[in-house]
Amino acid sequence: MKKILIILGFLASFSVSCVLQAAAPPPNIVLVFVDDMGYGDLACYGNKKNKTPNVDRLASEGQRWTSFYSSGAVCVPSRTGLMSGRHPALFSGRHELPKTRDKLMAAMLKKKGYATGILGKWHLAGYPKDFTKSPMHPLECGFDYHYGTPGSNDVPAPPGKRQIRSLFDVCDKFTFRVPLIRGRKLIEVPTDQELLTKRYTTEAVKWIGAN
Repeated sequence: MKKILIILGFLASFSVSCVLQAAAPPPNIVLVFVDDMGYGDLACYGNKKNKTPNVDRLASEGQRWTSFYSSGAVCVPSRTGLMSGRHPALFSGRHELPKTRDKLMAAMLKKKGYATGILGKWHLAGYPKDFTKSPMHPLECGFDYHYGTPGSNDVPAPPGKRQIRSLFDVCDKFTFRVPLIRGRKLIEVPTDQELLTKRYTTEAVKWIGAN
């Protein structure tokens, strides 16, 4: 089965596993979306200091795009633009996004026969009391599989604390009570963030192999 895996917030590349040609089957897609990374941070885009061999390989075996722009400088707007294909400023508020669920990227690809999975930070549902029942849960937006956190890895803050630099300087992997969720099942809270990237990678490889 054709598959698309979207990984939000733990690697740094965009790769398509094969180039679409006339009469060729649609490509499998691995899309890696990263916060706080600049265009020139990767060796495959000319950085002489940073060594990124695995990402460089994705670029050489897939596609390396030179005119791909984020629709926003921060988390929610950039994800809104990515998933909807619209500039985030065109949405008058977050309440509008659920009305477009059947037109978001995963839902559109699913209609074309893709198996769809997402791992990592979602950050398109706000912070509802019960994320698993949110109308903007990934499983309500065209994804067959979900493993990750509802939003940022520093929300919620500890009682009586604010997300400021002095807190980040002294925090540990359990300071923030971030929930880790697979599908609609809460796996752990607070999430052990020390090995979270490795856990995402393991889950991603497993999902790709099964689909």
